[in-house]
Parts: sequence; C-alpha cells; structure tokens
Amino acid sequence: MDTESVDAAEAEFEETAPVCNLCGGTEFKPFKDRPGERCVSCKSLIRHRIAFEVYGRSGMFASRRSPPYGLRVLHFAPEQKLHAKIRRGVGAGYFCADAVPEAYRWAQCLKLFLPGDLMMFPEGYFDFVIHNHVMEHIPGTYRDHIPAFCRILKPGGKLIFSTPGPDMNALTEEGGEHFATDAERKAKFGQYNHLKKFGRDLPEFLNGLEGGTFAWDSLTTADRAKLGARPGSNRFMIWEKSRDVAAEPAGVPATADAAGAAREISAHTEAGIRRLKPR
Repeated sequence: MDTESVDAAEAEFEETAPVCNLCGGTEFKPFKDRPGERCVSCKSLIRHRIAFEVYGRSGMFASRRSPPYGLRVLHFAPEQKLHAKIRRGVGAGYFCADAVPEAYRWAQCLKLFLPGDLMMFPEGYFDFVIHNHVMEHIPGTYRDHIPAFCRILKPGGKLIFSTPGPDMNALTEEGGEHFATDAERKAKFGQYNHLKKFGRDLPEFLNGLEGGTFAWDSLTTADRAKLGARPGSNRFMIWEKSRDVAAEPAGVPATADAAGAAREISAHTEAGIRRLKPR
C-alpha cells in the first residue's frame, strides 16, 4: 500500500464500530498492550474472530445444509472460543488433535505429534486442515510440516492457518527446540514456547508448492475493521489442493471396486481415530 492508501485504511478502521462475530458483543478491551483485542463478552481475541470468518467463507460449514454432506475437518489446538461453533457447523466429521490433548479439556483431542503422526491418515482424507498460531510451536522445519498437512487433503481440500507475522521483511528463523532455556527462546522468537519466527519465505514456499494454489484470505480492510482488526493484520494463509490431483487412500488394494475399497479404508481409519480419543 502507498502512504495515502494506508492512511485511508487506518481512517476506515478508526471510524468502524466492531462487532464480535462469535457472540455479538460490541465492547472490547486491550490484551497484551493491543487495544481492542479481547471481546469483553466471550473473551475471544481478534485472531479467533478472523479465523471464524475465514472458515465460514471457505465453505467449511455448508455441508450440513447442502451437498456435499459429511465433510471432514482436522483442527489442531482447538481454541475454546471456536470449538463448539465449529463442531455445530461441521458435525460428526470434525476431529481435533494436539500433542498435549489434556490441555484442551473442552474437546476430544487425538494425541498427535507432528508431522510424523499424520501418516496414520490415508492420503486425501480431509476436506479441511485448520490451525491458528500452531506452527511456531512445532519442532523442526515448516518445509516438512506443510507437505504433511497437504498430503492428507482431498482434491479441492484446503489447508487454512495463521502464524504470528509473517515478517515480510525477513526470512524465517527456526531451531528454537535446540535452545537451552525458555529465556533464550523468548529473546529470539518473542515467546518462551515459540520455536521459530516466520518470514516472507513461508508464503513463498506455499505459492511454489506443487499440486495446489496459494492465496491469502479474502477479507477486505472493511471486513477486518468490523471484527476489530487493523488493516493487513491477522492474515490467514490458504493452500487449496488441485481438484485434478488423484488422491487414492493409502493402503487401498488393487480392486475393481475401488470406491468400495476406499470406503472400507475410510471406515477403518475412522474407527481407529475414534478409539484414540480420550474417554
């Protein structure tokens, strides 16, 4: 944006009275020195409100009202502010996961370590894989994590996520898991449990990933202002798998009834997933 456009966007933000799209609240207070960040009514942060808007526009909640029915969504680190609404919007195909499932007592989380545990899912299994400020907590490089997420997407499926930043004037720095102390991680990455800080190479990597297309979320400056977000802040990245990519569930035997075999594998995987959920 040029200076005039930035000024106009900021003016639009200042003139807009935000409304929480999760509870309808109109009163907001600062959070971590960020003015207007937290909804007084439901305690949601801007990134929760932006996430819910982006998920809705992506078509994630349409399947309960019209074909195709039975979408599958895999949600990592399901936020309490979003979990119940997404579960109602998606239905039985909504799965949650985290490396520390006991931290999410409001959700029945699978215990998954990334990216290796994603191999339990067949290729092309989910319609959506979503996470919000998760990747900065995962050991290793995002260049391993993102292809693992994309593998389990169906053709036409979407990976939708956000991270702090990314800083478009810098390159990603990783390796926080090798630091000796929390203090070192906080000094380097801004938070004691952050293991990386993302830069412009993250969206560049997504844009160059074969088998799909990358885009930033479609929210306008006005859309963001209505949710209390400043222009250009809290952007979500979306990678959509090409619809002409053949996705055959892993482990499906060669058979004349390929569709039937796929259904058997899906049912088997579904049963395995549900057995893993805490009781």
